[in-house]
Amino acid sequence: MSDYKLTLAERETHLNLCADSRGCWLVFSDDPVMIGRLDKIAQAVRVEGEGKYYELDAKQVTLRKKRTTTPAERARLQKHAASVLNS
Repeated sequence: MSDYKLTLAERETHLNLCADSRGCWLVFSDDPVMIGRLDKIAQAVRVEGEGKYYELDAKQVTLRKKRTTTPAERARLQKHAASVLNS
């Protein structure tokens, strides 16, 4: 067995969803930061080398479009947030 350690550029996290089973995501990660996050929300179902596999319920994964706001919208939102905090 080799003592080779993966570099940060080589560490990956994969999310897989099969069309015949859309209720469950299979997640693999060999990134210690992501493993720490995943350990908080799920239990590893398999360990392979430095990586772990997790099964997540589809409701635990959210895909969303990046929100873009105009400068005018940001100013309005900041004003609203300030009024809520000051009330």
